[in-house]
Amino acid sequence: MQTMAAPRTGYVTVSARSPQLGAQGTFAAGYPVAAARPATSAGPMTVRPVAAPAANKDSPWGGGCAWQYDKTAFKTWLKGAFANPAGPERKELYGYLSECFLDADGDRDGLISHQEFDFLIEKAAAMPRRFGLAPSWVECYGDVAHRQQARNEMFTQMDRHQRGFIGMEEWVGFAMSHIKEKVFHMDMKMLDFSHLEHAGADQFIMFCATAVSDKHSEQYKSLYEFLFKCFVESDVEERGKISLKHFDVFVEDAAQAPRALGLAPPSAQMFPSVAQRQQARQALFEKMDSDSTGTVTFDKVLAWALPHIALKVQEAISKQHKSSSGQGGPSPWGGGCAWQYDKTAFKTWVKAAIDDPRGSARKELYGYLSECFLDADGDRDGLISHEEFDFLIEKAAAMPRRFGLAPSWVECYGDVAHRQQARNEMFTQMDRHQRGFIGMEEWVAFAISHITEKVGTINWMTLDFAHLERTGPLPFIKFLEVALSDRHSEQYKSLYEHLFKTFVESDLEEKGAISFDQFDVLIDDAATVPRTLGLAPSAAQSYPTEAQRLQARRQEFDQMDTDRAGTVSFDKFLNWCLQHIAGKVQDFRAQQQQQR
Repeated sequence: MQTMAAPRTGYVTVSARSPQLGAQGTFAAGYPVAAARPATSAGPMTVRPVAAPAANKDSPWGGGCAWQYDKTAFKTWLKGAFANPAGPERKELYGYLSECFLDADGDRDGLISHQEFDFLIEKAAAMPRRFGLAPSWVECYGDVAHRQQARNEMFTQMDRHQRGFIGMEEWVGFAMSHIKEKVFHMDMKMLDFSHLEHAGADQFIMFCATAVSDKHSEQYKSLYEFLFKCFVESDVEERGKISLKHFDVFVEDAAQAPRALGLAPPSAQMFPSVAQRQQARQALFEKMDSDSTGTVTFDKVLAWALPHIALKVQEAISKQHKSSSGQGGPSPWGGGCAWQYDKTAFKTWVKAAIDDPRGSARKELYGYLSECFLDADGDRDGLISHEEFDFLIEKAAAMPRRFGLAPSWVECYGDVAHRQQARNEMFTQMDRHQRGFIGMEEWVAFAISHITEKVGTINWMTLDFAHLERTGPLPFIKFLEVALSDRHSEQYKSLYEHLFKTFVESDLEEKGAISFDQFDVLIDDAATVPRTLGLAPSAAQSYPTEAQRLQARRQEFDQMDTDRAGTVSFDKFLNWCLQHIAGKVQDFRAQQQQQR
């Protein structure tokens, strides 16, 4: 049987060709520390850089992949991906695009349908939007109807084969071309909160001035992301809201940026005593806590911070005017966060997050849920609207779905109309304040409760391709029989994910399609699993000569290359594999019968 990839370290085959899968998708890690400079002038403004993940083991962002949380690193990474097509950055970009395809392919057929296409685009766009490098869908289209109209046109443009589906090769070709064009126009000099050592006081003031005056600007979106992360890191109780005790931490954290640039004094200079500082913070907190709940939510903090910053900008600009007038091997997956590519690690991680609310796993889970909120909040108002809610749920569900641990929306609802009906009901359930929006505190509380319930139903016995040392030939055959008989099963989804990753790792040209030159590599990789379990002979045992092996490979390639394009796309490979595996399973059972 020659259809499975090799046993993995983490996930991936141990070879120079197939490096490790990691934190692509949607999970950022912590902030690096900006180089601090002594504060020299007054004028308290509240914004700051935060601690690097390497230095802060309790960071909620987790994963450690710099281009997912550091705007400058993200821009540099993208430029590198196109400056050197053979480099590690290009490999990781291909991995990111591949994972977007994987997470969007809800029915696991190797193709993206019209109904799956919108999420594919939203998922891929979430990363540049995180850094304010791309407009939100609200800014682009205004409403869902116009968005869908534009997506239909994009789908038609991408569907080169005019078959009503998008294959990996079409998606990768389109996306690479689109990103290359955007990278050419990227502003590499824009201020970055993670690298304030590259900025000066004047640049920072003008950055904030643009941010508070234009909510569609890259500056505003960067400021929003920064304040959001300050809020999350101050929320040590991980409830999506902060009490007075943690509010003081938030203000101190947020003030580090202007202090680093000499634009704000430390608290010791502002308040003669700790008691006075606490009194001032309590007065500010109570002003925000308009409903007297004893906590403030992110949208309230944001609503306070923006006019506060605007005032401080005006004061700083006024001082400037007065002063001047007075003159004086790369892996496609990258990141290295095990629970994002290893099913067993994911199960272990999410269970630990629920079992130990004070542990590092819980901190990372909170970070993941927070980033889902961040990426879904398209208009950056600190709340999730009805129109943003669907993406929030789809984004959060993509990770367990990746491992077959949650049903796709197609399986749950059948069509978009029923999905939207169910989402409306879920929105109403989550909207405890009945205000027509979902706040961070409502989202986090609902999600943690939901995940706690699901963790209790995890099946720890399901085979994991990353840990085949725990299984044997018969359990593997039974696994395949379930996978082949039920496409809604966890087994089929695991098999699909495994074949998908094997395909991507063999696609050395990074086109989303395999040429004959790489096809031999693909089949050899895919055959490693059954060979490891003694269920398939080696290539040398199967073919006495090299010529015979190449002849057999050519026949297999031609079977898949039905349109004679000279390449094989993932959906064709997938369909061939499923038929091939079914035949091998039948042969195995027939042989068992004969032996009896």
